[in-house]
Amino acid sequence: MGKKSAKKAKKAKKAKKAKKNKPLTVQLCQKKNCCKRGGDRLWEAFETRAKQGTSTQKRQLKVQAVGCLGGCKKGPNLRVLPDNVKHYHVQPDEIDKLLARHTTG
Repeated sequence: MGKKSAKKAKKAKKAKKAKKNKPLTVQLCQKKNCCKRGGDRLWEAFETRAKQGTSTQKRQLKVQAVGCLGGCKKGPNLRVLPDNVKHYHVQPDEIDKLLARHTTG
């Protein structure tokens, strides 16, 4: 491995470690269409889950209200940070599975 490759690998490893330590932020769309499709129930479920802690207890869970994330007909919608991944048509019973995807690895 060359010097540049080693530096890039080291930098990527450091960035991945820093990302793991950041709190997991779930941004929930609070616009009319998502709320009408179950966004309010989803908000309550995430708030309850945030008080309990994430499934790994290694990362803090924050819940944040945001405006439209697009895909209004597929609501309720959310974005998970720092991964910056959108999820559509999320239901309260899917929260644990969704959080596990973002807290492991």
